Amino acid sequence: MLTVQQSHGAAGWGIAMSSNGLGIVLGSIVVFRTQVRHLLCVGQAAAIVGAVPLVLVGLEPSLGLFSAGALLGGIGLGVFAVAWETCLGHHVRNSELSRVASYDTLGSLVAVPLGQLAVVPLAAVASHSLVAYVAGGLYVVVCSAPLASRHVRMLRQS
Repeated sequence: MLTVQQSHGAAGWGIAMSSNGLGIVLGSIVVFRTQVRHLLCVGQAAAIVGAVPLVLVGLEPSLGLFSAGALLGGIGLGVFAVAWETCLGHHVRNSELSRVASYDTLGSLVAVPLGQLAVVPLAAVASHSLVAYVAGGLYVVVCSAPLASRHVRMLRQS
């Protein structure tokens, strides 16, 4: 994301991240107000859209295009977050919810610094565009993988 900040400055980065935050709020509201039979499947599919800003970094887009991509990525994240938390609350026994939520948080938080550590050596040997495309591709693969499970696709929301 340093590339975006270098191209558009701190104010541009702030605009893009504000667009992402707005997307999270909009996605959350939409999924909260909608009845979905297979909520986890919809949420997981929506999470894939989070790859859009990563891929756009590689294209070095205008601030408007990057902000639109950040908005779209935020919508996907908002839909996923509400779907995931709702499914946890409805389908995990109270006696196990704390443990499941802890593992979920650990997995989510560990991925960020690991990704940041991986980018440094990759950026030293490849272009920033290639690194962004690879990151976006990996994000799509990781978010798509749970959809291979019939249990994820078919989990019904009551």
